[in-house]
Amino acid sequence: MSAGGGRLRYCVSNTVMSEEFTLKRTIRMHVIPRAASANLTFALVWALVLSAGLGLAACSSYGTDTGGNFVGANASGGLVAPDGSRGQLDPGNTMQAQYVSDIGGRPEYKIGASDVLKITVFQVDDLNRSVQVSGNGTITLPLIGQVTASGRTAQQVESDIAARLRARYLQSPQVTVFIDQYNSQKVTVGGAVKKPGVYPVKGSLTLLEAIATAEGMDNVADPSNVVVFRDQAGARYVGRFNVDQIRAGAMRDPLMQNGDVVMVDSSGAKTVLRDWSPALNALSTTATFVSVLK
Repeated sequence: MSAGGGRLRYCVSNTVMSEEFTLKRTIRMHVIPRAASANLTFALVWALVLSAGLGLAACSSYGTDTGGNFVGANASGGLVAPDGSRGQLDPGNTMQAQYVSDIGGRPEYKIGASDVLKITVFQVDDLNRSVQVSGNGTITLPLIGQVTASGRTAQQVESDIAARLRARYLQSPQVTVFIDQYNSQKVTVGGAVKKPGVYPVKGSLTLLEAIATAEGMDNVADPSNVVVFRDQAGARYVGRFNVDQIRAGAMRDPLMQNGDVVMVDSSGAKTVLRDWSPALNALSTTATFVSVLK
């Protein structure tokens, strides 16, 4: 603070890049006369309102409402996917989101390449082992050779192994196949979550469960704007979901698929409050007003 007894003034310039979830801030410090400080509280309030409005505008332009389903994204246009590619929504090309209630329960996990299976044959220790599914989707076991695993459930692989052993070697084999490592199916969770990353799909996974796997949303998340990118049959689809509505039962919780990318948007006002808290805490009791300019 200067010898003239002025107060600190923080000027924040916000540029919201809605399609890339980017909020750039430039902070400059100035000294202003003490007499002008009485109006600065109002400036702060209006700045937060403005920031919230900018955040909502960003959400609406990035996550166009898809009605809880997936809409095709053309290869050119303004929509930016997590991999940096751009696209434009194609309302004429839609794909229904899948829900547990529609398929009569959670689908069984289908084994894939790189998964690790633990195979146990009761009272035949020499046949017990852990094997990794090869790139061609098979495993190799003593006595019976190659067994197709990819695209099957653990129970289907059990039945196949037992049938082959029964045909030539054992009278009544009891085979257990346990999926020890889930490596073939993954989803990516990013944006305003506590632990962004790539996570395995173990059995079935819903949107809420995917976010929970990333330790939940952080304190600047906007639950009303969660975007899921999905590639299927050579085409890209985008779905927008409202997590608050899912939690309240007003919207169903969609099942995730291998390769899905979940992006949780952030609230502009919450982001501003978070980023300013160190500066606000650093102000002395005599420098209590903060102003914000666009």
